Amino acid sequence: MNSEDINTNIINFQEPNNLGQVNNVSTPMIGNNQNYQQPFIAEAPRILRHTQEFEKEVKSGCCMLIVILCIAIVIIALIVVIACVGLDCWPVIPVIVLLFIFQMICIKGFFTNTPNVAHVITYFGNYLGSVKKVGLFWINPFYSHNLIDLKRNIFSSEVIKVNDKAGNPIMMGCIVVWKVKDTAKAFFDVENYRNYVRIQTETAIRYIGCKYPYEKINKDDICLRSGHNEINMELKRELIERLEPSGIDVVEAYINELSYAPEIATVMLKRQGAQAIIAAREKIVQGAVSIAGHAVHSLKENSIVELNDDEKSDIVSNLILVLCTEADVRPVVNAGAGALS
Repeated sequence: MNSEDINTNIINFQEPNNLGQVNNVSTPMIGNNQNYQQPFIAEAPRILRHTQEFEKEVKSGCCMLIVILCIAIVIIALIVVIACVGLDCWPVIPVIVLLFIFQMICIKGFFTNTPNVAHVITYFGNYLGSVKKVGLFWINPFYSHNLIDLKRNIFSSEVIKVNDKAGNPIMMGCIVVWKVKDTAKAFFDVENYRNYVRIQTETAIRYIGCKYPYEKINKDDICLRSGHNEINMELKRELIERLEPSGIDVVEAYINELSYAPEIATVMLKRQGAQAIIAAREKIVQGAVSIAGHAVHSLKENSIVELNDDEKSDIVSNLILVLCTEADVRPVVNAGAGALS
């Protein structure tokens, strides 16, 4: 290798843009005493092609129905002629057979649409459009028409075990109200859109269960147990995002089953009971202290009796004991030393 500076020519690279044109970009000569960085070659963005639904105009089947009835009448008339004349009219038999085959092929093109039902029309695998209008229609008999239900469906998921944000095993289940909004996506982009809804719903439940704790860890936290509105809205948003590629519209989604797993349910119930008892005790003590302070203040303010600090302490402790205890209180009457003599 020579010690001279090596001039490197960077071959122009082509960067495709959105319109399919080519931009020629050249890089100047770079010496060996300069920092050389390999040029970044931009790749054309990948275009995700999704099947989009569009309406297909189809003809009413009433006119074709009349044609089919007329053909049926002609076939019956020809059969009657053969029966009356005999085999002398045998050339008519092929005509009858051809008319009958033509009639059977035409009958295959009839289909009916009821409210909230659509038909996806295909022709040898090519999507021709969707029919949502109500009535009797006739299409090319070689077209394929597949039924898609547009009614609202209610799906109740199985109760599954999930670990919440704190790692506690919990049982969760939800109800999802959904319907098909894009028949082309529901038919072509997923194998079975009903099964797709079921699997994605279970995945969304696991995601929501792992994202939030069952009970509040901090005061301002959102938890599964009390944040019903926020959790249900988050579940609906998650399902809308997951089911959008399949053409499914989520109308409503909410948690209908939430509890601790059986292996920790007893322990958690005891903990909840202990927390409730502690909270109740705190309220009782606060009330007792307030009542005792008010009693001492009233005695002093109304000049009923003059109390020193020890007597005030005794009154406060006795009142708190009386108000906080759960057992029946039996007062001890001090009659004084002179009462015993």
